[in-house]
Amino acid sequence: MATNPLHDDDGAFLENFLESLLAAANHGDDYALPWIRRIHQHGVTKQLARDLNSRLSQWPITAYFSFDAESTDFVPKYRLPKNPPDLGMDFIIAFHIARLLADGRLDDLKRCEECRNYHVRGPLAKWCSDGCGSGKRQRDKRKRDRERQMML
Repeated sequence: MATNPLHDDDGAFLENFLESLLAAANHGDDYALPWIRRIHQHGVTKQLARDLNSRLSQWPITAYFSFDAESTDFVPKYRLPKNPPDLGMDFIIAFHIARLLADGRLDDLKRCEECRNYHVRGPLAKWCSDGCGSGKRQRDKRKRDRERQMML
């Protein structure tokens, strides 16, 4: 049975999707990169919202919230018609980017100062990984050491 790409029961899907989306953008994916680049450069704008809504309004999806009595939370749900059209990758990317934006998961979107990859490691993170940060610090140290050596 195929997994519905529009619904997750445990929230982990969105986190995994975010990682996959950023990896795809970092590899130049034709669907992911334009959205991620745009959000990084301009943030959330009215035009971005219009463009997302334009993509999403073309498909017959019903979005609603249900109440989870155990956690006392409202849970978003999405319902497709019985015989939905092929959604296409552009729609799926736009749909989940809208979810990521609504959930605040793209608030800290940055580009690594070292390798230029996109990441969301937190508001103070300069690098996409510990390896990039370590490599940058090591190169800076070697440069300072060479400069000191030249001054002797």
